[in-house]
Amino acid sequence: MVVSVSTVLLHYKRPEIQEALAAFSKNREIVGSFKGEGFAKRPDVLTYPRDVLELVKQGVTSFHASEELWSDPLALSPDLKPHELMALRTGWDLVLDVDCPFWLLAKTTAWLIIKSLQELGVKSVSCKFSGNKGFHIGVPFAAFPKSVGGKDVREVFPEGPRKIAEFLVNYMSSKHTSVDGEVVSFGNSVHIPLLRIEEETKKSREEITLKICSSCGKKISPKKAVEEKFMFSCESCGFEEETPSYGLKNCSRCNFPVEAKSLAKPLCDCGS
Repeated sequence: MVVSVSTVLLHYKRPEIQEALAAFSKNREIVGSFKGEGFAKRPDVLTYPRDVLELVKQGVTSFHASEELWSDPLALSPDLKPHELMALRTGWDLVLDVDCPFWLLAKTTAWLIIKSLQELGVKSVSCKFSGNKGFHIGVPFAAFPKSVGGKDVREVFPEGPRKIAEFLVNYMSSKHTSVDGEVVSFGNSVHIPLLRIEEETKKSREEITLKICSSCGKKISPKKAVEEKFMFSCESCGFEEETPSYGLKNCSRCNFPVEAKSLAKPLCDCGS
């Protein structure tokens, strides 16, 4: 659907839209997009609400914000070295992009991610329809602890979001996804025939049901599947506790967040 210039202007003329964009843009790089004609210059920022309308008058139809927070976004440059970027970075938001050609599966995946985050104690979660068949799920930097395992959370980008995404995939796969005959069940609430998933995603049954090692990325043979038990081993105080469940919990002794580690034999040839 082609959106007319008058419709775009009508939207961005609204004071509440301009104020919300300006408030959100603080400490972020903001780049305007010209419909079908690329992006505006980088780096750029939105400082005042009126900046929104001025850019729209120049042809901008949408605004794209950085996941990272910066002390001075205008100081960004492709020539900066990693340690120079680190000095400018003040934080980052977790943004998970769900994009799937199968609309029901896209909605179900977004729901499962939010459900899993909430089960793990994350309360500040947002979800935005990103257009077509996708969703953007966000957790603000303010919701994260200042440090984990003695390391400043500000510094663990982009590896931090990657590890969180990998963890969530494993969590959802083990706790909320199951294959029963010809049906895949998600969260005990959504049940989709395997045949329909094959048809909608254009993927084979093997691709849909296989397990992927989160460490090396290789396929795990179904023959290696075992009943797993898990151990919570606190890195902070050394307390250990066996449990049948997978996920995060706070240490019973010192309240440090701990991730369960499998006690079963390695499922993958890499030893993971």
